Amino acid sequence: MTRRRLTLAAALAGLLPLACGRGTSSAPANTMPSAAQHAKYFPIAAGDVHGPAAGQASADCNGCHQDTSTGQPSVSFLVFSCTGCHLPVANGRAQHDAWASLLPLHATVAGFPATQPADAAFSDACRACHPAGTVGPPADHGDYFDLSAAGKHAFPGARITKCGDCHTSGSRTATTDFACATCHAADATPLAAGHAAVPDLAADPTNPVKCLACHANGVLPATSAGAPVTVAGHAAAAGGFLIGTGVHSGAAGGACLTCHPANRAPSTTPPHWDYARDFKQTSCVACHVTVGGTAALHDDQAGLATIHTSVATFASTVASLGLSAACLSCHADGQGGAPANHEALFPRAAGTKHAGLACASCHTNPANRQDLTALACLTCHQGLTGAGAYPGTHQTAGAAILLTTTCTGGTSATVPIAPTGADCLKCHADAQVDLVGAHPADRNTFGTGPHTGAGCLTCHVALRADKPYPAADFTKPSPASQSSAGCATCHGNGCGGGG
Repeated sequence: MTRRRLTLAAALAGLLPLACGRGTSSAPANTMPSAAQHAKYFPIAAGDVHGPAAGQASADCNGCHQDTSTGQPSVSFLVFSCTGCHLPVANGRAQHDAWASLLPLHATVAGFPATQPADAAFSDACRACHPAGTVGPPADHGDYFDLSAAGKHAFPGARITKCGDCHTSGSRTATTDFACATCHAADATPLAAGHAAVPDLAADPTNPVKCLACHANGVLPATSAGAPVTVAGHAAAAGGFLIGTGVHSGAAGGACLTCHPANRAPSTTPPHWDYARDFKQTSCVACHVTVGGTAALHDDQAGLATIHTSVATFASTVASLGLSAACLSCHADGQGGAPANHEALFPRAAGTKHAGLACASCHTNPANRQDLTALACLTCHQGLTGAGAYPGTHQTAGAAILLTTTCTGGTSATVPIAPTGADCLKCHADAQVDLVGAHPADRNTFGTGPHTGAGCLTCHVALRADKPYPAADFTKPSPASQSSAGCATCHGNGCGGGG
């Protein structure tokens, strides 16, 4: 028996009798539905994948509705076959009815039969995943990568019209085969230029694995609140940690995947981005950049311990948190920071005279922050005017600071000293302004009278007990006895009128 093959286009136009399947046009059960009615079950209108232009097998009723066991047209339209058509699929890599070629395209589909089933089961399997007869993303694709109309990668859309536009292999989960760069090569900003501030990406901007490590959902990395994270905005999004400027910028840093090496943990709930980086986890030990004036390597715990000797909790903090978390706990902004006890040594918190100064602004010997002689007090204050200036507010004779006086042969003489940072701390251990103007009157106001050239440290010889360096204790005046230190400096040898 010869199969009758009536073209769908002609039937829809009313040019041929409606005689699909067995029976005639007078049989109501076999009356051909319109394209709109048929679309409730399967789209076959012009322009659809299975419409008239797709080929003869999909252009008439019997091309799909046939009983493969007999090779004859089907008695019921509920019986259909997907295997009578040789149309290529997946960009020509397989034939629609060639099981061997379809199998690798469905390697990641758990329910796809591993061996070729009977034709009826084969057809049922096709329509189970492709009810509209079109190739499309699985229902949970959004759990891995956003294809919604509102997203950057809308499907179907202007840039993505088929799965093969992104997936270049039959394995839909092979991130190495994603075609990110193929599409984005046409972007206004080239991939390398767009990642120029991120060294680990600038050197390899077309690697799809790296693309997805940062852009798992097809957009810029974002904070939990949804704010996009860029190099320039990293500090605002990451608790103040700077990568656009400072020690973690340029070749020494700014490397997303170097600092965030851990992938997200597999999840049983969306999103399932097992191939994406977990930006909540950081590592400070994957970089050999030197710190402490080249005194240690950034990932060498033993070396780092030598420049944290003033931090009593360094070892215990590393033991409890791990080295990376311990680093971040004290250096939240990624910069070399002051130890926890710095305020007790020298105040620099907000509201103080030295607020906001970087370590190197004062410590010129970064390998030894405890070297008081290397403090750069004068570097800053010699350029100041007014109350904080040197030498103006300290000068009583000549062009130098007078820290002490001596008495020789009954004549008082000043000894000018150009002080080091350690000398500055003797009087300014708390960064305070000189209190000469408030000197008690009953002690003869400092700066006038016979004590004009004595100098603070000539009279105040007691040291503060709360400082590890020699700082004068101005709450304790010089001992009254002329036979003791202090007054005796001038009065114990017959000078100054009281010797």
